[in-house]
Amino acid sequence: MKRSWSITRWQTWRIVAIFIIMSLVAAGLLFIAFMIFLLPTILAEQLWSPAAPVVAGISLTLSQIFFIVAFTITPIYVAHAVNFMFLTRENKVISHKQMQVVKKKHRKSFYVIITASVLALITVNGFYLTEITYSDNTQIIAHRGLKSAGVENSLESLHGAAKIGVDFVEMDVLETKDHQFVVFHDTNLRRMAGINRNIRDMTLAELEKVTIRQDGFTSTIPSLETYIEHAKKWNINLNIEIKTHGGESKDFLANFEEIVQKHGVERDYIYQSLNRNIVETIKERYPTMRVGFIVPLNFGNLVNVNADFIVIEEFSFSASIQRQARERNMDLLVWTITTPEAARKYMLADVDGIITEIPEEAMKVQEDLRNDQAVSTKLADAIDLLTSN
Repeated sequence: MKRSWSITRWQTWRIVAIFIIMSLVAAGLLFIAFMIFLLPTILAEQLWSPAAPVVAGISLTLSQIFFIVAFTITPIYVAHAVNFMFLTRENKVISHKQMQVVKKKHRKSFYVIITASVLALITVNGFYLTEITYSDNTQIIAHRGLKSAGVENSLESLHGAAKIGVDFVEMDVLETKDHQFVVFHDTNLRRMAGINRNIRDMTLAELEKVTIRQDGFTSTIPSLETYIEHAKKWNINLNIEIKTHGGESKDFLANFEEIVQKHGVERDYIYQSLNRNIVETIKERYPTMRVGFIVPLNFGNLVNVNADFIVIEEFSFSASIQRQARERNMDLLVWTITTPEAARKYMLADVDGIITEIPEEAMKVQEDLRNDQAVSTKLADAIDLLTSN
């Protein structure tokens, strides 16, 4: 460490400049490579469409080889290059003889195996790009309703989401002072109503009289029962997030479960919480209810919890996490999706659901995926998934 500090001292800006230049060059090369691999397929579709799957298979194979090299060999080369630049300060430049790679004797069988492997990969990729269709398994869940129709978690935003036909509306519930439940996200009214009072200190009757405002809309706070009644009326399923404020009654969960059973929605809706004890208690008491555990940040392996699904923040998503969820027969939901590009990414990755701020745009992306079956589009999506993974 002392030697490293000695070599690089007073070189902060040089290191930063090198990093920026290398990042820009890498990004530029990736973009150029993407276009080079995609352009032949686009031309083939325009000039002679029967050849497009073959051209696409070749392009995908070359892109796979390119990215394997780019993400394995290139970082090693860059590390050596940076190391070389700073070692010159110690006059310890590696000689040309030391850098020479020992050439191995070429063998005919080696080339035959490589050629056969590449041809097989081209065939498989061509078939994959021809036969693959969008699986359409990803459910679209409107985060706190449709906010372009009303205040979050209000009856207006619920109605708006129902009208556009999302799969679920995600909403939040909190217990009141008199052990009832309201549909509200924050534990305090300051953000939505401009009143510095806590939900836990107010009764249901008091909260129902509060006016809430957001983005030019006004509304009132609905009770959980009123919200469920309207959801059933408008034929929209709910994803109920059970939130806590720290002052819950001892019968908190029993009271919640009583309302759910009263309206007969224990099997139609899905339920989730950040509180592991809530998730596992509900699952133990009512095995038929579909309950999920929310994990804001997940590092390493997927958390081991007794639940039907896992809800992870977008930052934590990886192919490994998705594979582990499937191995445990658990659904995987990703939140909170805010761009069409992200919605498309997770739909192509075939996650079970996305909780999104833009349900209308997400539905448009889903419709485009259903209708656009061009080989070039499939190739672009395959390369995009390759680079993102």
